[in-house]
Parts: sequence; structure tokens; C-alpha cells
Amino acid sequence: MAAKGITVRNFLLDYRLIEASGATLNALQIPVGAQVWRVDRVRGWNGKPVLNSTSWFHPRLHLKGTEDFNHPLYEVLEAATGVKPHHAQEEFLAVVADAARARLLQVSRKTPLLLRRHMVFDAGNRPIEFAEVYYVSSRFTLTVDMQRGTS
Repeated sequence: MAAKGITVRNFLLDYRLIEASGATLNALQIPVGAQVWRVDRVRGWNGKPVLNSTSWFHPRLHLKGTEDFNHPLYEVLEAATGVKPHHAQEEFLAVVADAARARLLQVSRKTPLLLRRHMVFDAGNRPIEFAEVYYVSSRFTLTVDMQRGTS
């Protein structure tokens, strides 16, 4: 975003150690009862929240809780752990804002949102992050550039 001249602001930042549950257990391939670090952020620009993201990090990263997620997420992870993201799997869904997310994103309940779920893996194909990001579709444009392989 900085390269496009857009200043991103954190409206909310919460970083805490929690017991993993539900989809997080499966996505990160960890056992019931495992503790993971979770980062919740509401970010935006031009004075308006644009996205609400939640990231859960694999315990193997040995995060300390002192990491500063006001900076770009993967730069923080690499500096803190030495682990570099290698590839990701993305899933996009159309959803509507529930009451809590509507408050966070300053929109009306049932406002259309784009939900992006993704898994990030290291070079050994081990999961390092599971994330869900809700975008206010009227405040965000998703652009995809695709190329045909050279096989």
C-alpha cells in the first residue's frame, strides 16, 4: 500500500496467546489444547476501516508476545523467528457483516464483505499462519494478475 502512496492506519491491534480451537486446529495441524498467538487488526485508510484480520500462528514459531505488529506482518515474523513465508493457499467467499464485525468496520449490519481465508507455508510446506480477513467490498479493490505457465 505504501508503494501506492496509501498510508495504512491501525484502528485496532490486539495480540494475545490463546488456546486454539475449531478451524485453527485443523489448519495449523496442531493438537487440541495447543496455545497459539493470535493477532486481531482493523486496518484502513482515508479515515475509514477497510479490513478486519485475524491471524493465528503455529506454535513452532516460538513467538514471544513482544513482537510489534504495527509493522508489516511478514517482516515482523521473519525478524522474530527467521521463518520466511514461501507460498500460500487462498480462499475467497462473499459474506455479510454480523453485528460485531459491522461495529468494527463502521458499516451497517448485513453489509456485503469479502472474506479471504488463507494458509501460509514455509519452504518445507509446513503451516506457519492461518488467517481470516474481512474486507469492506465498497472500500477495497482486489486485482489478480494471472499468467499461463511455461510447461
